[in-house]
Order: sequence, then C-alpha cells, then structure tokens
Amino acid sequence: GELGKGLVNPPAALAALTDFVCGDANGTNSINISDAIYVINYIFAGGSPPVPTLAGDCDCSGSLTISDAVFLINFVFAGGDPPCGNCQ
Repeated sequence: GELGKGLVNPPAALAALTDFVCGDANGTNSINISDAIYVINYIFAGGSPPVPTLAGDCDCSGSLTISDAVFLINFVFAGGDPPCGNCQ
C-alpha cells in the first residue's frame, strides 16, 4: 500500500525514534529504578519493549540485554555513567 495508508503513522513513528530520553525505558521522562525493572520485565517476562527500543539500550551495545538493566542500576544507585553517555 501507499506510505501512511497502513497501520504505521510515519510522522509518529519518526518522532518515537528521535524524541526519547536514553535510559527512560518506561517512557515517564525520568530515569530511575523503574526503568531497570521495565527492561528486566521485557527481557525475562515478555513485557512490553521500550519505545523506541533504543531508549533501553543504555550501554550503546546495539541490543537490549540484562547489561542495560545493570547499567541503569549502577547509574541510579552508584553514580555510574549516564545512559548513552558513551554512545556515538
């Protein structure tokens, strides 16, 4: 079909990919322990993915893994690097 005639809204899809806070996996506009729990729930319990998935890729590895949840926990509780602080 024609672009924009299906289930995808192109402007909304583009906004979701570019308008997000890295580390804010649950979309609340803040980074806290609930984001790490959200990532863990997605990985291990079939929960909803972060939108966009890049919002949960805190260590810039290119994939969403348990390492991202650990990265967030380290940031929130131990003063670790900020999410995506080292991404290019």
